[in-house]
Formats: sequence, structure tokens, C-alpha cells
Amino acid sequence: MSIADVQPVHVATWIEAGTRELAAPSVKQRLAAIRHLFDWLVTGQVVSVNPAASVRGPRHVGRDGDTQRMSVPFASHDHPRPAERRETLPPFEGLKVR
Repeated sequence: MSIADVQPVHVATWIEAGTRELAAPSVKQRLAAIRHLFDWLVTGQVVSVNPAASVRGPRHVGRDGDTQRMSVPFASHDHPRPAERRETLPPFEGLKVR
């Protein structure tokens, strides 16, 4: 089998086999890599269509993380936003515009 003979069913079978050994995010990342590879091959006119474009990855529902929410209050003169929104915005000190 050559690279031009790869069909969506081959990619889907490979993804399904990957879900038995790896976590869903890892399989989704590998599918993304295969999609990019075939996009590059389509651009280079090696293959006519991307067989991985129509393949869906495994479903993964992210759980609520352990990241703490930042709460840095603004002084009233630091920001022109209404008082009810000041508490949720991070400070802009030290940022430079490029």
C-alpha cells in the first residue's frame, strides 16, 4: 500500500487502535499530526485529497482543572471600566506593546 492509497477508513482504524493504548488527548494529537501531514502532501500534489480530514477523533471531555482564579483588584484610577468588572481583570503593569 502506498501513501496515495490511504483512505479515511484506514485512518479511522488506526485512530481506533490508538484509543486502546493511549489517552484520548494523545490520540487526538496524533490525528492532528496526520491531518497536517496529509494537508502538506495535498499542497505538494502528492495525494489529491486528505483522507484524515473527515475522521473524527475520540471524544474527550476536559475536567475542571486545579488552576486558581486570579483576583487582583484595580485601584479606581487604574482602569476606566465599571467597578463591578474591575475585580476580574488582571493588571496590565509591565506589558509592552510591540
